[in-house]
Amino acid sequence: MHIINNLNISKIYFSLLFLFFSLQEMFKYDKILDLNRLYSNDIYNISQTYGIEAANRVIVREIKEVFKMYGITVDVRHLSLIADYMTFDGTFKPLSRKGMENSASPLQQISFESSLGFLKTATLQGKLHLEKIITDYAKNYR
Repeated sequence: MHIINNLNISKIYFSLLFLFFSLQEMFKYDKILDLNRLYSNDIYNISQTYGIEAANRVIVREIKEVFKMYGITVDVRHLSLIADYMTFDGTFKPLSRKGMENSASPLQQISFESSLGFLKTATLQGKLHLEKIITDYAKNYR
């Protein structure tokens, strides 16, 4: 127990910011670091070290923090849906152009960033039948 200015303090916690560090390297310092309080926003690194469920929780936390910066509150259930989609198959898939490239749904791909490129690729590969989409849309949204 440390005595500082006549106060009994059993532990002092410091927040350290490390850029581009390996979580595996932090385990070497388990005598001086509380590994149960270790946190990183590197989702891929977390998934490789602690597993996909831990990465899922980091995604929720990081999205919540981004929205909080703008004064936006979003129900955690909605954020969990996003995190579940990004980790549902046991791996981490970013919601980016690269993450959407391997999506099974051409419609999902074209709803994202590079719609023309995804649309062209899907049509040329026979994955997307525009006539069917247009007629289905016309039937449902008259």
